[in-house]
Amino acid sequence: MSLETTQDLTIKSLKELALFEAWCDTPLCDDNRIPFPFASVDIDESMHDKIHYIMKIMQRYRSVTVQLDSHCGTIAPNSVASSFSRSRGESIKDVLYDQTRVEVIGWGKRIANKVARSDNHAFGELAREGRGWVEVYIVLSDGGDDTRTIMLPPRHEFYDRDRSATADRG
Repeated sequence: MSLETTQDLTIKSLKELALFEAWCDTPLCDDNRIPFPFASVDIDESMHDKIHYIMKIMQRYRSVTVQLDSHCGTIAPNSVASSFSRSRGESIKDVLYDQTRVEVIGWGKRIANKVARSDNHAFGELAREGRGWVEVYIVLSDGGDDTRTIMLPPRHEFYDRDRSATADRG
């Protein structure tokens, strides 16, 4: 697994270690994306195992939340890109265990345009084909005064550079 991130992954508690080990035992550890067919919000049957693992982690670790970063392909019309990408994330949220612990962020094609220009990015081929995907992140926050958040997998640093109000959060 290659991590291009600036996130500190120091494990500071048994709870964090247990969550990390549980996450590493899932297919999400190697590939946290759920690809979608061209111009579709339907979840491919081959992705049901990944979704099942998300639900298992949510059931076992009641303090975790799930963040779904949703994307459409580079050829989506600008007028629908943001709402369409968000709809993909919502289609996954709708089947998860506890929807109150799931946040969907619709990125439209902003991230897809960046990764399509990269020859070695894991999602580059999907973006160039005009297909979209949803990236699944398991989030654990300690909730203390010095709130520490661990995101699995660590989020790619281009999200931090591109964070703005234009991403559709909800």
